[in-house]
Amino acid sequence: MVGPDNTIYAGSYDGRLYAISPDGTKKWAATTGVIGNSTSAFGAGGTVYVASDNYNLYAIRPAGTQRWTFPTGSDIHSAPAIAADGTVYIGSGDNNLYAVGVAPPRRAIAKVPVTTTPAWPMFHHDRAHTGRSEFSTSANPGILKWTFSTGGSATANPVIAVDGTIYVGSDDYKFYAVRPDGSRKWVSRTSGTVESPAAIGADGTLYFGCNDQRVSPNPFNSNLYAINPDGEQKWVLAMAGGRMDAPVIGADGAILANTNNELYAVNPGGTLKWTFTPSKFTTLSSPAIGTDNTIYLGSSYYYIGARSQSGRLFALHPDGTLSWQFAAPHPLTAPAVGSDGTVVIGSSDDTLYAVKPDGTAKWKFWANDGKSSGFGLSSPAIGDDGTIYVGSGDYNLYAVKPDGTEKWKFPTGNPVLSSPAIGADGTIYVGSGNDRHLYAINPDGTLKWKFTTGVIQAINSSPAIGADGTVYFGSDDGNLYAVGAAAVAQPAP
Repeated sequence: MVGPDNTIYAGSYDGRLYAISPDGTKKWAATTGVIGNSTSAFGAGGTVYVASDNYNLYAIRPAGTQRWTFPTGSDIHSAPAIAADGTVYIGSGDNNLYAVGVAPPRRAIAKVPVTTTPAWPMFHHDRAHTGRSEFSTSANPGILKWTFSTGGSATANPVIAVDGTIYVGSDDYKFYAVRPDGSRKWVSRTSGTVESPAAIGADGTLYFGCNDQRVSPNPFNSNLYAINPDGEQKWVLAMAGGRMDAPVIGADGAILANTNNELYAVNPGGTLKWTFTPSKFTTLSSPAIGTDNTIYLGSSYYYIGARSQSGRLFALHPDGTLSWQFAAPHPLTAPAVGSDGTVVIGSSDDTLYAVKPDGTAKWKFWANDGKSSGFGLSSPAIGDDGTIYVGSGDYNLYAVKPDGTEKWKFPTGNPVLSSPAIGADGTIYVGSGNDRHLYAINPDGTLKWKFTTGVIQAINSSPAIGADGTVYFGSDDGNLYAVGAAAVAQPAP
């Protein structure tokens, strides 16, 4: 960095900021801890501002003496920016943007959380379908912030973009973009129900499924939509085979979307990459992807002649070829993949299976208390400590240890078909059938709070967690709910 008087300033890994005269002689060296990749900036009076890997922002006088230092919560690699009023802005590795006042006492006059990835980019948060957020919900007391009304059941799970925009589909043939304050940003019309959660691409493109008879006259076909963040349609790809489940975006950018009996891999431009079709009539679940890019699919395997059905867990290579399959006696839901590669998946007979990465059984757990008629299990979520959370048709949310033994179960008032979501603080969120409740459950299985919707309609939508800890979920009553730390005035639609 070259100053107004042509002095050259350079940081060094010896922990000093050097000032070099235009003739190459050293003017001074100021000790500032470990200098990383941050570029210096100049303020009024020749003050030099430079950041350090030791978490501090330094203000150095033109003579090389320290004017002041300001600590952040992590190492700093961004360059300071100076406003006209002298305020210094600096980004830190603690995911905050700081605005630092120059007048004593030195303090951050503003600290704004910054994220570079969507808070909840797809069904169950990530490719592995863990349902686990990186954001804490410890300050969320369960207060209604706002509701946003769609024209039909909002059963599709919401997703959340980098800027906090919430996206949700409805069976009113529309896909909605909702601002963090609950006002409508835009709406995209389709000609079919939107029951599929969206997946958000690296460039913000939204991918979701719809039964669109305008493009596909066969009512049993689905279509994959790609929409820009401003609501403009990019492309539509027709897919045979019935209802589409939640798409997932692979590490290579390909969109993995399934219909009832076929998995499609689609390039970001809308061209087909490959397909996987099981040999028998099969209903496939939303795919999950392991750290080695193996693709996992649950399925219902129908034997039409025998009028019977079973389940299969398919493991596919990244190119769509079959690696192995695991057989179960009943249909299977969407899987989740643990950090050790274990695949956990629920069954319609209330059995939770854990399958090793090689396709062999690890353990199974029956999630039914024997008192209620079971309606199958939700898709499981996996906590940071490996605990598996799964909802059951017996009205309970189960917490299962990594070894397959029960940790606890929490009773709700209806079948739990909503897949759980987990905050970074360990709180588990899940909806429950027609009892109208969203439950917040502590990691020890005790109730933290519960939120009640105003209409007796099921909550089958899985919750999504925003960067500020707000929990969003849809309901069969047609509303998208935002539950968070403070209520706000209801915006106009």
